[in-house]
Amino acid sequence: MAQLEQLYARAVALIGERQFEAAEVACREILKLLPNHPDTLNLQGLAQLRAGHHKRALTTFNRALKSNPRLTSIHLNIGIANFEMDQLADAKAAFIGALNVDPGSVEAHFQLAILAMRQFKFEEGVAHCRDALALQPDHAFAYAVMGEALVLLGRFDEARAALERANALNPRILNVYDNLGMLAENEGRETDALAHFDKAISIDPTFAGSHFNRAVTFLRRGNFELGFAEYDWRWRTARTAQSTKLRPFTQPAWQGEKLVGGKLLLWGEQGVGDEIRLSALACDLRDRGVDLIVECDKRLVKLLARSLPGATVVGRTDPPHRATADSEIAFQSAMESALQFVRPTLNAFPKRQKYLSADPERTQAIRQHLAAQAHGKPIIGLSWGSYNPQLSVGKTTSLGAWAPLLQRDDASFVRLQKVSKDADAASLGSEARALLDRLGQFPNLDLVQDLDGLAALISACDLVISVSNTTAHLAGALGVPTWVLLPFGHFQPWYWFKNRTDSPWYPSVKVYRPKGFGEWDAMVAQAIIDLDAWTQSQR
Repeated sequence: MAQLEQLYARAVALIGERQFEAAEVACREILKLLPNHPDTLNLQGLAQLRAGHHKRALTTFNRALKSNPRLTSIHLNIGIANFEMDQLADAKAAFIGALNVDPGSVEAHFQLAILAMRQFKFEEGVAHCRDALALQPDHAFAYAVMGEALVLLGRFDEARAALERANALNPRILNVYDNLGMLAENEGRETDALAHFDKAISIDPTFAGSHFNRAVTFLRRGNFELGFAEYDWRWRTARTAQSTKLRPFTQPAWQGEKLVGGKLLLWGEQGVGDEIRLSALACDLRDRGVDLIVECDKRLVKLLARSLPGATVVGRTDPPHRATADSEIAFQSAMESALQFVRPTLNAFPKRQKYLSADPERTQAIRQHLAAQAHGKPIIGLSWGSYNPQLSVGKTTSLGAWAPLLQRDDASFVRLQKVSKDADAASLGSEARALLDRLGQFPNLDLVQDLDGLAALISACDLVISVSNTTAHLAGALGVPTWVLLPFGHFQPWYWFKNRTDSPWYPSVKVYRPKGFGEWDAMVAQAIIDLDAWTQSQR
């Protein structure tokens, strides 16, 4: 028995030393004598998990669970393995299983908080952190996660209190500095924000989040030189990893070299709105005579192919389209990475009124349909929501916020918002349904999947009023007069820059800025005042 205890202690030590294969060997020696020993099976599974063998680890954990279903740590390890495999429903079931065995498991509540954050269920994340803290009031990481969730919910004062408490308990939690930096940036305290990011980097120079947030802080102020010096860290942040990945292209990365005789592969990144915005760079390069191959979201292929005559436009697939392996490709670049070479300063942005072109026949047909409903009134397209799950709390308005605008009778309003986004409108009562009824729509048009159709619908409008989302980018790129109601603070993407009412990306866009989080009413009120003058000009 003493020998088995020594082997077990040795396996534990080997895991701590990251010698996972040796730890598994030690566990196997024990299991030769005690084949179904649950603690040893659990430890063996942990060694396999830490070594990256998730499926093997799950098999081993399940053997352990069969031997002792009352061992909380087995449930927790099964949950962590499933979480790391992105099997979130199974992970949640395992963490709840841990709580069923031990309702006082702090770790189970904490892991459920982490899981809720991955699913962008920030209120749920806060609740689980509070449960963990009720059991262990000095749990620094629970305060840190709760602080981040509160930041993403726009509850900034509560977030600051939680983050400062986490920092007092453990001053080496990197995300705490990152989130404190974002809170400082929300308040316009650039120096303090950078100091927080720098503190995290001083603790861990490889911490991508703070490098990226430093880059965004500079880019938001139009400092491209300092911003792009650290912007490549975006590929290593959790936020980017959930929205886009580096493409497996083997051609050299373009660093601004002159392109003589070879082709440039330009590929989209981040969200579809970003691809629309950054397709402006493809137009710039085309105008300079560059032979382009553009890889983009499949939904944009028709629109970009029409707008970039002479370029080869292909949809993003895995494995990539064969055109991306063209032997004449000299360089490849992510779209945002190309910005620093194509438009190295704000002064380098061309005054191009539009760079995308909608299908003229579809636009005409839609315009005729909408004009029949408008009875001579100007046609105004509205979009009030974002489908970005991480930022939608800060970027999405309620339908009720638009009520003063929709009650006007001197314009015909058209819905540019996905219909299912309003699935909860009925719960708002008759007022919300009445507001929806005032919004015209074009039948049988999928506003999310058929982006070429959405482009035609937008082009058929006289004016678009939108929050910061794909619709706003598309309208600006099409050259349609567009008013964009921006979110507050860190919810506001850097490319809207600071303190501007215009957009260097889109000459047809006018920007409205809030003074605080969720202050949509004031922006809508200003838009109504501006609409009075605009409608007069349309007569």
